[in-house]
Amino acid sequence: AFTVPAKVAGDASFDLTTPSSNSAGAFTFTSSNESVATISGTTVTIVGAGSSIITATQAAAGSFGAGSTTATLVVSLATSAPAPTVPGDRVLSIFSDAAGYANVAGTNFYPNWGQATQYAQVNVVGNPTLRYSNLNYQGIQLGSVLDISSYDSIHLDIYGAGTTAVDFRVINQVGGAGSPDLEHIASTALTLNPGWNSVVIPVSSLTTINPDFELNRVGQLMFVGSGTIFVDNIF
Repeated sequence: AFTVPAKVAGDASFDLTTPSSNSAGAFTFTSSNESVATISGTTVTIVGAGSSIITATQAAAGSFGAGSTTATLVVSLATSAPAPTVPGDRVLSIFSDAAGYANVAGTNFYPNWGQATQYAQVNVVGNPTLRYSNLNYQGIQLGSVLDISSYDSIHLDIYGAGTTAVDFRVINQVGGAGSPDLEHIASTALTLNPGWNSVVIPVSSLTTINPDFELNRVGQLMFVGSGTIFVDNIF
């Protein structure tokens, strides 16, 4: 029985309770993600938001061999993404709970594309937020193919926990089943500063990044990177 309480970024350090064991062997503890938490002895220090696997390892003693067990520490954000200021009737919203924003129906925020990424929709100070941890890549399958040619920009709020760089990709789906030309990708490299980052990408830049990109057939979005990211207000 080994548990670790959930925490919020900025919380004070806390001490782990050693698991129950019939052995007298000494316990040591490690954190898999030191951008989230570090451990000295039994004391855990919160570094930032995200998740980390805490491993308790017991040394061999007497007739007992060594053993280990794990628990996941989840550290949530202390502040939510900035509230959008653009009126709802001027945006095509993918994910936001801002007043007047109608999200595209049927969007899948965790399609199974073989990724290692873990997904949860979490509550951050009362605000629904996407959390992608253990990120390698993560797609968003839009509920319908969108024509964004009449819009000025793509906006998203993103918080990097344990990462300072993420590629954000906009993907249009061109050909049908069996077509050799299935998708065109416009990829923007994002540099993430501490805290929330409000990113604005001009729609006109997508065809500059990839001349084959078609603004009237946007079907997917993707994040590529590492660590943990929190995402809100995609419109």
